[in-house]
This record gives sequence, C-alpha cells and structure tokens, in this order.
Amino acid sequence: MTLEIITLRTGGYQTLGEEYVSIIQVDPTKKKVPSLLRRAAFVSLHTVVPYCLEKALLHLEHELQEEAEESRSGPAPALPGRTFLRRCIRRQLGQLREQQRRRACQVVYVLKQCIPLLHRLHLALFYIHGTFYHLSKRVAGISYVSDVFLACCFGLFWAAGRNRAEDLAVGDCNMRGVFCTLQRGGGSLQSRGYGE
Repeated sequence: MTLEIITLRTGGYQTLGEEYVSIIQVDPTKKKVPSLLRRAAFVSLHTVVPYCLEKALLHLEHELQEEAEESRSGPAPALPGRTFLRRCIRRQLGQLREQQRRRACQVVYVLKQCIPLLHRLHLALFYIHGTFYHLSKRVAGISYVSDVFLACCFGLFWAAGRNRAEDLAVGDCNMRGVFCTLQRGGGSLQSRGYGE
C-alpha cells in the first residue's frame, strides 16, 4: 500500500479508481495539477508521519513507564543498544518530578486515543460534506475535479450515482460512533488511574 501511494502520487499518476470515474487531483486553485512538492507533502503526511508518530508515542510511553518503575525500584543498568535519541529522551524524562511524569503518561495515553478518533471524525465530516477523504489531502491542499466539471473532493461516490442521503447517513453513524467512543473514553482514563 505504501509503495503504491509513493509510486502513484509522487509520479503524478492516477489510480485505477480515479481513471474509472474520470477525476484528477488538483491544487487549491482547482486549475493546476498539484506540484511535486505538494504531492511529496501528501505522501509523507499519509505514510511517514503516521508511522513515526505512532512509534514515537509508543517509545515515549514505554520510557515513561520504565522511568516510573526505576523511580520505585532503583536505576536499571544502561543498555548499550540505546540510540542517541532515546538516551536524550531518557535523560529529559529523568529530570521530571513524579507528578509531571504521571501527567506526561496521561497526555501520551490521551494522544494515542485521540489520533484514531480524529481520523474517524474527519471521515464522518467527509461523508457529510463531501470534501477531503484523507486528512493528509486536506493538509496538503489536494482535492479532486471531475473531467465532467463536477467539483468535488472524492467524486467516486457522486459520479457513480450514489444517493446523497446514504452518504449523510454514513456520516451520521460515524459521528455517533465518535461521540460514543468519547463518552467511554473518560471512564477509560479513570480506570487507568489518570482521573485523579
């Protein structure tokens, strides 16, 4: 999937679906094909940034938990395989007080929960408003235009004759799912001991 996105998007090619419904990607002016820089920004926002963010939050949470365990049981021996970046993070985390460390754990946990919710909320808004299917395309400013002059972001649904009421219903279901998840999220924080 990542290789396909990199190859098609940075090269400026259409996907099979885009060809089938006769849509092309355009920049915010809706008059030009996105520049190589804009396409590269989209590719990195769509592939590299989510991967790096997920790994960074995972490592940060792990380091915070290790720091908490070390503060209770004493320092652990330094591992020779640690990277320079992880040693710097560990040094910075070592300067935090216990309360700051707990707060940082809360923030990392909330971020890990909120990022998928943000994607679901964005998808719900797409089904309601019909623009920018991917968050990375919104940030990069890439939208779609049909060659039959239907200016929409993801013309696949409307060009294929889908019912607008169905899209609104899907968006409404997605929104309700986001709100239910948010309601459950508060209890989840308290069950992890973060509600203090």
